[in-house]
Amino acid sequence: MKRRCQITVGMLAAVALFCSLGRLPAQEDTLEAPPSETPVFELGGQAQEVVNQLTLDTPENAARIYMDAMRRGDWKETARLMHPEALAKLKDVFKPLMASPELRVYADNFLGVKNVTEFAKLSGAQTWEKFLSTMLGRSSDLKSTLQNSSYEIIGHVEETPTISHVVYRMKTTTYGVSFGKTSVMTFKRHNNNWRGLLSGELEGITSILAKMGKSAARKP
Repeated sequence: MKRRCQITVGMLAAVALFCSLGRLPAQEDTLEAPPSETPVFELGGQAQEVVNQLTLDTPENAARIYMDAMRRGDWKETARLMHPEALAKLKDVFKPLMASPELRVYADNFLGVKNVTEFAKLSGAQTWEKFLSTMLGRSSDLKSTLQNSSYEIIGHVEETPTISHVVYRMKTTTYGVSFGKTSVMTFKRHNNNWRGLLSGELEGITSILAKMGKSAARKP
């Protein structure tokens, strides 16, 4: 039973990672993105040197740089592009799990760390980096799907002056089947740049893990 539970959580994490920072809009969503001031292009066919010239001064550029790093498997770069609040939140989730010998296996499954001392040495950025590398390292199919994906930026919707949602369309091929989907990535201002927040899928998984840790801590 324990093994089955671990596989289920791992599958949820894989789905969240596949969705990257984004979430699939619900049917009741009426969110429509205005035309972007920056050109619409697909990163899959974009020259790398052009991506390297982009800065984080707009939500669209931040999304392009992040998705390019995901496609290349540059986990350290994706961590740099995350908002400090998101990085701190992710590490906080694993603290109660590491404190519980019963649940420590989950931290090992998600982060590849074996003990509390090893976990304590990780910064928020390193936690994010190990999270991606560990989960995607266990799924060659998911990693291949990301590498074979292209992303079209449609535009962004401003929720507040400091939070924006970037609407994008992803196209990919897996098991010989091509498909596409439209999703949303959320970014928040940080030092005049835009940095990523956790996706709705990752928020859900972190909430589950946090509750598991708190429940274990209350046991006598």
